[in-house]
Amino acid sequence: MSLRPKDTLITALILCLTFQSYALVMADTVHDVFSEGTGAELVTVVLFAFAFGLWWTTSPSRRAGWHIGMVIILMMMRELDFDKRFTADGVLQLRLYSSADNPVYQKVIGFMVIALIAVVVIRICVRDVPGLLRGLRANTMAAWLMGIAFVVLCLSKTLDGLARKLAPWGIYVSEWANTRAGRIEELAEMVFAILLVQVLVYCEIRRREHRAQTHGWQIFEAGYHPLNVPRVR
Repeated sequence: MSLRPKDTLITALILCLTFQSYALVMADTVHDVFSEGTGAELVTVVLFAFAFGLWWTTSPSRRAGWHIGMVIILMMMRELDFDKRFTADGVLQLRLYSSADNPVYQKVIGFMVIALIAVVVIRICVRDVPGLLRGLRANTMAAWLMGIAFVVLCLSKTLDGLARKLAPWGIYVSEWANTRAGRIEELAEMVFAILLVQVLVYCEIRRREHRAQTHGWQIFEAGYHPLNVPRVR
């Protein structure tokens, strides 16, 4: 399968247009477009599914890089609110573990999910962050797109529940501003998913170019990572 960044970008934008258009047609108000499980959130889920499909079909070793696929699944499940749909309190909420009213099995499930997230984060930090940093220094497209995606993700998480986060500091956020912040957060997550798709494509392209140049052997050398592989001239 020959991948080109412009093709996957066009595909991602078509998916955005299709599902967002459906949401606009079915919505009665602007609020409905940004409500849970519809509109922008649904588009983001579809884009994450697209990203997972790309990872599944292009990853040279799904066993060694399982954490990449898992983090995409976790973000998709988070977007679908799976973290709080099946428990009395969300698995990321301290109340689930501190309250005696919550069933033990829910606490066990929560601990298992948190342990999985911790393992995924550790593997990313150990296996991928060094390659990302080297790629940024080498000015590779994949690394810079990943860096931008990370900034966009941080922005979206900052804007999520902005009024609630600032209230303990005595900072008042109006309902109007909080609503707009929530909408920007949904759009930022959508942009993050698009950038993630492009990162996966650029990594695969550089991996193939590098494999052809080195006859497949240099991928076993220490320090190799598709994020820091410069383009073959």
